[in-house]
This record gives sequence, structure tokens and C-alpha cells, in this order.
Amino acid sequence: MNLLFSYLFWLSLISIFVLFLERIFPARPHRVNGVLKDWFYLFFNGEIFGVCLAYSLMFIGGHIVWPDSLRSLNLLDGWPWLMQVLVFFVFKDFVDWWVHRLLHRYDFLWRWHRFHHTATEMDFLICFRFHWMETILYRTGGWLVLLICGMDFTAIFVCAVLSTLIGHLNHANLNFGYGWLGYIVNNPRFHIWHHELRSQGEVVCNFAINLSLWDYLFRTAYRDDTRTPILGIDDSPDTSCKLNGEPSLPGIIFFVLFWFWVILWYSH
Repeated sequence: MNLLFSYLFWLSLISIFVLFLERIFPARPHRVNGVLKDWFYLFFNGEIFGVCLAYSLMFIGGHIVWPDSLRSLNLLDGWPWLMQVLVFFVFKDFVDWWVHRLLHRYDFLWRWHRFHHTATEMDFLICFRFHWMETILYRTGGWLVLLICGMDFTAIFVCAVLSTLIGHLNHANLNFGYGWLGYIVNNPRFHIWHHELRSQGEVVCNFAINLSLWDYLFRTAYRDDTRTPILGIDDSPDTSCKLNGEPSLPGIIFFVLFWFWVILWYSH
């Protein structure tokens, strides 16, 4: 495989780059607790489970008889490559923004998403501290977008890498706001307020994944540069507690084996 089209390569490169930035421009003292576990989630959610799910969606998509009217849409087929990247990136991010809002709105979805909010200290590793069910929810929505748009693989891959870079920076131990660009692109100074400790029923803000633009348009944006937010969730201060939505080790092993079997089945 061409190294440039290896997601693991870009995931590692981006992680090293943002780690380097955190060491040079730290906004807060570097955390110590839970770092090794979060490195595991970085590669499990970012590479192992993500790749397994991608192969599975390819298999499912190739064996379902889709309506001809849907299959023939291919809205972006034949468009210039750069335009495909731009349109898909914006469209997919808008879908993900709404998925993120739903994760906070409904209890049965929050039970998975709350693990991501157990972080009481922020750095780039928190970006991939989430339950594997979130991967399914976000990727499934993205798959439907791909089906309708008829995207070129290279454009899809570039969007994935760009989203990874923005996600790493959003959660990084940095105090970057990007100036006027921060009203369009999500950034560390903006996203940290999404993780602020809030009492039950308090309004949650800043749902942006890549583009903070949606929060400003839908009036869910918030930032206060005069104080430092306290992070976490009020009902589960112990981040080692399995009630916080963290997937259990047996569950992780089971799903790794299951998706590995799916890939083998697909490849044959």
C-alpha cells in the first residue's frame, strides 16, 4: 500500500506533530493520569476498529440491492477533485454536527458519548477517547452521504485526514483560537467549552466537529476568555468507573475478533 494512503501513517504523523506543539505551547500543565489508556483508544478507535468498520460497510454496501434512483444519483461524480473534497467535507461535517447534538439530547445515546466527557484534563489524546458505538453512528451517517454523492476514494481519504488533524488540535493542550478563522473552523479555545463541567439540565454548547460555523449559525456557540473552564461530568468523577460508558476489555476483544472475521469473510 502507498504510504500516503495509509491512515495509520497519517494518524501517527498528526499525533507526533500535535504532541510536539503541546510541548512547545502548553496551555495547561501536562496530564499524567490515563495517558497510556488513551494511547490505546487512539489506535483502537482510529485504526483497528475504524478500518474493520470501513471494510464491513463496503461489504454491506456491495451486497444490498439499492434502488436505482438512489444509486444513479452520484451527485459529485465527475466533479473536480478539489471541489469533491470541499463539498463532501462541509456536507459530512454538517451531518456529524447533528449526530453530535443527538448524542447529547437522548439518554440512550448519551450513555455511550458520556465516556468522552469524563476527561477532566484536556490534550489531543482525548479526541479518540470515545465508545466504539460512536464510530458506528458517525460512519453510518457518512456512508449514506457517500452513497448519494458517489465520492472518489482519494477525496474521502483527504477529508478523513483533515478531520483527524482538526480533531487533534481541538482537544489539544493549546490555547489557539485562529483569529477570525475561529468563527469557521473549530479550535482548542472554542471546543474546550464543550467539555465544561455542567450540572444536569444545563445547556451544552459548541457541538462543532470540524467547523464551528454551525454553532454560530444555530446559536449554540459559547466562549469566555475571562475564565478557565472546569472539565468533566458531574455524575461520574471517577473516570475508571465502567458506568461512565467506557467499553469493557472483554467487549473490545469480542468486537475486534468479530470484525476481523467479517474482513476475512469479505476478502474471500
